[in-house]
Amino acid sequence: MDTGISKAAAVLGLRVMRKRATIYGKYHCAQLADQALSGHAA
Repeated sequence: MDTGISKAAAVLGLRVMRKRATIYGKYHCAQLADQALSGHAA
């Protein structure tokens, strides 16, 4: 739960998805991920 490592992993994942297609790219939604990780329900 180290915030520095979590942030670095998130940035890396986004950069990889922006650079080339991955199997996860079509499922990524930054707003949904932020809401899920914040602990607040929709």
